[in-house]
Amino acid sequence: MSRTVDAYMQLPYRVILTQDRDDQGGEGWVAEVAELPGCLSQGRTRAQAVVGIRDAMLGWFSVALEDGRDS
Repeated sequence: MSRTVDAYMQLPYRVILTQDRDDQGGEGWVAEVAELPGCLSQGRTRAQAVVGIRDAMLGWFSVALEDGRDS
């Protein structure tokens, strides 16, 4: 059975938030989805990282479906 991006977005995922610091001392947050390798987002705040991870997930699923990974 083939699912849509919207169907995959409705499933439960574990988002991991990690505080990060760059080489220049700037601080921010990284959000990544444990179940989706390479799906991550960054933001200056936790909220920005979480909003960004939703966009990253949409892109991740779109590419996966285009590549035929729809099970």
